[in-house]
Amino acid sequence: MSRVIYLDYSATTPVNEEVLNDFIEDNKIIGNANSIHLLGRKCKDEINKASNDILKLLGLSEDEYEVIYTSGSTEANNLAIKGLLAKKSNGHIITTSLEHSSVVAPLSTLQRKGFSVEFAKNNENGLIDLLELEKSITDETVLVSIAAVSSEIGILQPIEEINQLINRKKRDNPNLIFHIDATQAIGKTKIKLDGIDMISFSGHKIYGLKGIGALIKKKEVSIYGEIQGGKSTTKYRSGTPCHPLIMSLRNSLKIALTNLQLEGFASRRGISPLKILHFCCKIDWCVCCIKYGLKCRLEGRGIALRGRRRVQWAGEIMHISECTTGTGCIVCGSRNNAEIANQRDSNEKNGCDDWNNILF
Repeated sequence: MSRVIYLDYSATTPVNEEVLNDFIEDNKIIGNANSIHLLGRKCKDEINKASNDILKLLGLSEDEYEVIYTSGSTEANNLAIKGLLAKKSNGHIITTSLEHSSVVAPLSTLQRKGFSVEFAKNNENGLIDLLELEKSITDETVLVSIAAVSSEIGILQPIEEINQLINRKKRDNPNLIFHIDATQAIGKTKIKLDGIDMISFSGHKIYGLKGIGALIKKKEVSIYGEIQGGKSTTKYRSGTPCHPLIMSLRNSLKIALTNLQLEGFASRRGISPLKILHFCCKIDWCVCCIKYGLKCRLEGRGIALRGRRRVQWAGEIMHISECTTGTGCIVCGSRNNAEIANQRDSNEKNGCDDWNNILF
């Protein structure tokens, strides 16, 4: 049988082995998160923790945002768009000509119901013309829905600038809502999400399992759930929550964001990305090249990396033995024993746990 080389990561990614193994173990847990008995409460507590972890990983406040689990981005996009406007009969919507069909289709449905849908103008590079977008937003505009990254041609829209523009417009139009389809962005490119009203993404684009995604929204944004029949973990989507899939979404997101940071580090140091494997604990580093370590947002501590295990970074002198792979440190090539005292820069002293700050 010939070997298959899979490159279509925009369509779906391979499932990370660690995510899959954890998913199998989580399926052994008996319990319905909607139940009030001990096993049900345990599942619900774990789901709540996963939701908080996801928000932390994405740089969002659990006081301001909430996570609605869906079957994927298609459902999340539909819930965001149709759920927001379910009780309205008209209004002005702005989108682009580069959107996924799961955005275009619900907008077409709303257009037939009386909504006005306008396509933002793009420049010669496919980027949204911000001046034209600002002119297009009126007091009647209820929704701006834009894909952060095009699923077909990979154009990265200036989401942070668009969000700033929309927030300025909200001073005159407080009913204006900004939704982004971040399916092709999260875990693949650096993106600031804080301040955006609604965000859609899916697990199978970030080394996770198919059948799980999420709509993250500000708590103050009111939407109408399409699936009814009980509150469940959220009033916006009824039904029994799939505890193992939800855990897998959190786990795959953590791995994807770690990979993204390590790839950025490799790029800045001129290291071949091929030396950056799928997860940080599979990389050999010489401690001399780890001045401060990589701050882990969830574990609240730095991580020193060697071979296939993590070495806790807790303030003591750390000793790392000779590289087990024989290839040496990917930064300096050293194969010698090394030790270093844990030094802290101003970020660490201030308790910084931002995934965007790699402290090398």
